[in-house]
Amino acid sequence: MSRRKRVPGIFCVEGIWSSKLTDRASVVDMLEILEDVDGIDFIHDRVTTVEGLLDLLKRWKQKQYAPYGLGYFAFHGRPGKIMIGRHAVTLKEIGKVLAGACEGRILYFGSCSVLKIPDEEIEAFRAQTKADCVVGFTREVDWLASAALDLILLQALAYQHPEEVERKLNREYGGLATHLGLKMYFDAVEPEIVERREERREETRDETAPQQLDIESQLAGGVAGQPEVDTQHPEPAPIPAEPATLQPEAAEEEPEAQIDTA
Repeated sequence: MSRRKRVPGIFCVEGIWSSKLTDRASVVDMLEILEDVDGIDFIHDRVTTVEGLLDLLKRWKQKQYAPYGLGYFAFHGRPGKIMIGRHAVTLKEIGKVLAGACEGRILYFGSCSVLKIPDEEIEAFRAQTKADCVVGFTREVDWLASAALDLILLQALAYQHPEEVERKLNREYGGLATHLGLKMYFDAVEPEIVERREERREETRDETAPQQLDIESQLAGGVAGQPEVDTQHPEPAPIPAEPATLQPEAAEEEPEAQIDTA
């Protein structure tokens, strides 16, 4: 039996959504669904300061975190920047920290309006970081609606080329993606290559009988009768016992500052 290619993990940094102590909103529940359903490993940390964010970005560049190639940044946002409380961190600042370090990686900004800037600026940011793909929103988005799309999009990006993901979104979730102003920047591949990949997945669907529930079914809470199964990934990767977390350790490249996860 052939072994499935390892699925890239998610490196998630999340901000604080509200100053209210009673607010418990977090994307970590969504990441746990992806882990439970599809075996997509993740690291999740929260930051309350600009310094905390920049420190985590520096640590992400270390070789030990190479398996976590899908960077997911969940913050409030404004055009060209993410917000940490009242403080802004621009894409230019992020680009300086990650310069040349994101080859083979994806940068996904789950934040309002971050990509509401000229295409030339986004492509310059992608060239500076060497990211395979930059994804984000151009509009103010509802938290629940964007979380639903995040769940679908993160799963797809873990398994497929961004061009295939874009086609899938346009075909199956075009209304939601358009409503939220989702944009994706990547290097296109030949249409024939995308078609061959989709054909191979169709053949796999016919030859296998996967048992795991599809994420869309879990979002809908199940349908009367037999639940819909996940036909995307017939051989799910082993599910880790618990989410990975960043632990204090000797730095590979430079001394590390204490992570602020308050």
